[in-house]
Amino acid sequence: MSAGDSPYLAAESAMLQDGALSVEQSDAILASDKVFEKTVRAFADDAGKRPEAQDLTAHYRQAIARSLGKDESLGEFACGYSLCIGSVRTRSAEAYEAWTEKFGLDAAAPTYSFSGLSKKLDQRNHEGRFVFSTDPAARSMITNQ
Repeated sequence: MSAGDSPYLAAESAMLQDGALSVEQSDAILASDKVFEKTVRAFADDAGKRPEAQDLTAHYRQAIARSLGKDESLGEFACGYSLCIGSVRTRSAEAYEAWTEKFGLDAAAPTYSFSGLSKKLDQRNHEGRFVFSTDPAARSMITNQ
């Protein structure tokens, strides 16, 4: 299959291995400030050229907004054809975990695999970074260990 025939956009292809979300790739991207920002930009750039990805981004952005509490906000966010990546701001790591559970229960916006991490920004703010699959064909996670 040539690159033009890939069922994934270029940015999300880097995070997938044999149709599954790569644990090593997602962990490395979520942990690095520079790589995370670059990857979200790449997803947004890819999505900007594809109406289907733009629609998916809008749909999941609305789902995230529904699940956020009053002291929480969505940061960067974009989707490809099968994966979405982004961040939310919360007051604590526990609040981020609670948000992931609430978001995961939204039947109107199913997620098939989810990887995330929370990092403390200052005394009152945490950033939760995440990547998740919106595609039932990419419902698993794979590790090379």
